Amino acid sequence: MIGETLLRKYTRDGERRYIKIGAGGFVSPKLILHTKESARRKSPLAGKVLKQYRSLVSAKDAVRLRNTIGLYDTRLNEMGIKTLATRIVFAPTRKQNAYQLNLIQEHVQKEMILDNYLKSCTPKEAGEIFSKSLDLLERMHRYNKSHKEKIGADITAKNLALVNGELVLLDIYPPFMKGEGELKVTDVADQRVRLESRILRLLSPARSDMRAKRKLEKMVNTNNALEVILKTFSKARPKMRREFFELAWKRNWD
Repeated sequence: MIGETLLRKYTRDGERRYIKIGAGGFVSPKLILHTKESARRKSPLAGKVLKQYRSLVSAKDAVRLRNTIGLYDTRLNEMGIKTLATRIVFAPTRKQNAYQLNLIQEHVQKEMILDNYLKSCTPKEAGEIFSKSLDLLERMHRYNKSHKEKIGADITAKNLALVNGELVLLDIYPPFMKGEGELKVTDVADQRVRLESRILRLLSPARSDMRAKRKLEKMVNTNNALEVILKTFSKARPKMRREFFELAWKRNWD
């Protein structure tokens, strides 16, 4: 029933089920709207965010991805990196043995997402938030140094939000892992939504796989993650760029 609901754009009354509220390299989040139908059914989905991933997967891959995403979420939480509570739904489609990955999360107001929040908060608070973001990266760095398994995360101003006063990671797909429950290159390559990436996937699968492999390698690399944090925070708060760099280089990354 949930799968059928997620796949339909309109209710039987002709109301839209959801509206697009963002865009990313892998998914365009949608806010599930309150409708007459959801009120009649007392739907628990209304008001939540739906992330529908483009490429369909087999039943076997659905089980594998569910386990990988769950393990990834667990590892992040064990490190002290908080994530939004996420419900994983593989909705059946009209194609035989083809399922669509859907993640359902709580809605976070856009004003609380850091690439917006940093523009209006005080310089002191912006510095404190940046330091807390470095704490997340440092925990990930220490974990990777002491484990064969490697974990990466998209720790950017666009992918972090303040929820009840705490920093929370919004996206947990792709689950950037190497080792137990390792993410496959095709899990990255197949799910990209940008037109350039989709065309490359059709015309040159090998090049697309290579690009996805480089993406995975970069995401579990501390130096790359640090560069991304500095870039996205500096873009949101340009006048604090120097201060952000100074805070980052004071850290001991050994």
